[in-house]
Amino acid sequence: MRKPQVISGKPDRPDQRVLLLFDEDGIDKVIPAYVGELQSNFGVSPAKLLDTWAVASRHNAYRDQRGGWPKSLVDYHPPYRSGRGTRTKPNTLCGALREASVTFNAGSLTQTVLELLVTGLIGALDHLGYQCPLEGRVTARNIWRNLYATDPQLPLKVRRLLRDHILMGSAAWETVAWISFCNDLCALFSSGQPTGEAAAYLSFDPEGATEATGQEKENQQVILEGQVVRLGSIHSVKGRTVDAMLVVESEVYRGAAADERTMDLATVLPHAFGIENRDLSTRPVDLAAATYVFVGITRPRHFLALALRKSAATTALIEAAVAQGWIVKDLTLAV
Repeated sequence: MRKPQVISGKPDRPDQRVLLLFDEDGIDKVIPAYVGELQSNFGVSPAKLLDTWAVASRHNAYRDQRGGWPKSLVDYHPPYRSGRGTRTKPNTLCGALREASVTFNAGSLTQTVLELLVTGLIGALDHLGYQCPLEGRVTARNIWRNLYATDPQLPLKVRRLLRDHILMGSAAWETVAWISFCNDLCALFSSGQPTGEAAAYLSFDPEGATEATGQEKENQQVILEGQVVRLGSIHSVKGRTVDAMLVVESEVYRGAAADERTMDLATVLPHAFGIENRDLSTRPVDLAAATYVFVGITRPRHFLALALRKSAATTALIEAAVAQGWIVKDLTLAV
């Protein structure tokens, strides 16, 4: 049983809450309308300084057309891609570190990025024949202890190498930069030039490389009237505090069956606005929707916007939102 959670706000701090209503023909208006409301509230120049996001419970591209619509963040901004590509495990160090680079540029949590870096590093150490001074085989749990036991300065040197070449540099995307990175990595472990399987694992992987043009980062943000809106999943902002947040309605998918998928905002908002009293814990997919929405709406400091299909916005829901201080914008109406 999950314990109820209470959010303590700061009533003396100015904020704004906006509910955007859209239909299929006007879904492309949602993010521009969000930017317009943001700049109208704060002023154009001050708004550009804010940490601004648009997120969804489901954010990857999809093939399954069954169930509700819109299914993911891609419906709102078709160029968006999470950058993770396929879900298969990278089979080269370059592939693993490239995924870490993309995740870092998408603004994901430090722990998530570190896990990806460590996964690739463990593979590299295995192929280089690294001998653990403390335990039999290097793992995510013992890697830093073993590196420290090898040389107290080694963990810091490795982290700096990954930071400078992978996260802040272009090694994951450019052949020459990658070779330089690998040479430095091998030097840290007093290893000569790798051969055989080790050479294959440490080789540059051209598949998916973009020659460091920043395409992946561009696919994870949109710039409108000089306002940068970062895009991602609700999970990607978990634990963060941002200035402005748009949570767009999407499908929560827990399986192919009809009772394993639901529309998150349409499921949660009637209960949240007090027009129905519903136990959202009776179905796992409804509980997941409530959890996602809760995380999304508790991230922003100053500005919260929700995007809901107009067909799901009943008169009672709109009246309740207005009564609670929300500004309702109907994007389906001709201007």
